[in-house]
Amino acid sequence: MRRTTVLDRRLRVSETEGRQRTLAEVGSEARTPPDARQELAVDTLVADVSDRNRITVRTLPSLRRVAEFTTAEPPTVLEGKPQPLQLGFLDDDQLFTVSGTLVEYWDARDGRALSQPIDLKSLRLTTKDRPTYFLRSDPRPGYVAVTVDGESEMHTIDLRTGKENEALGVRLGDGLIAAFPLQDPRYVAALTTGGMVELWSLQLDSGFFLANGSSVHFLKADDPGYRQTYQFAQDRGFLAATRDDEGHPRRARDEAARPRRHRTPQGRRGTARRRD
Repeated sequence: MRRTTVLDRRLRVSETEGRQRTLAEVGSEARTPPDARQELAVDTLVADVSDRNRITVRTLPSLRRVAEFTTAEPPTVLEGKPQPLQLGFLDDDQLFTVSGTLVEYWDARDGRALSQPIDLKSLRLTTKDRPTYFLRSDPRPGYVAVTVDGESEMHTIDLRTGKENEALGVRLGDGLIAAFPLQDPRYVAALTTGGMVELWSLQLDSGFFLANGSSVHFLKADDPGYRQTYQFAQDRGFLAATRDDEGHPRRARDEAARPRRHRTPQGRRGTARRRD
């Protein structure tokens, strides 16, 4: 799919292979044509923006219009131009829009608001005076992922309640610009400074252990403050760890082992592991 130049105000669906035929084409009656920087949201539907904050939703590939509605007015930035809206589909029928710091949640097929608008400033996700937020859909129904430019946290917001689910938040690497949760909830892609794209693992409740000499350290990927240490009387060889009936790691028995559990005051917010 591509939009042609602003001058002819047309939206086209074209083949990307073969003869590259135009499958459908529609014009726009908008007084203000779409900004060249304005993104499209595409799923089984496509959402387009015109007249600053008017959303037109169409089916694919026919481009038949199914809904039209207006969002909150976007703020004006340099040179008197409005800031482009952020928008994205959560599934085939739901859409989120971001105007400045205001997030709205819509039924894409009838243009109905599904919840009250959410002001990201009220969630206190950052201490910056003028932060830049990036939102992307989350594979969990009704959730979006929110990042703040230059900060390593990926926050998960429930659009139905307007609140952050802190248990689903993760800490990614330095220089984070935006995070992109994948359909497989175990992974997230991250755009970092310098235009680098990284893939991270988000295995919640996953654990691992580090064994060396006479000690074993059991750690959790989603809780950086958790550590359980077993110190043995002599050096041991460790090949694997099984799980008990409750899903916890089971250790080899050793009468001389002295278990010590440590928790540092880093809280429950999860971390992610970079996958090279």
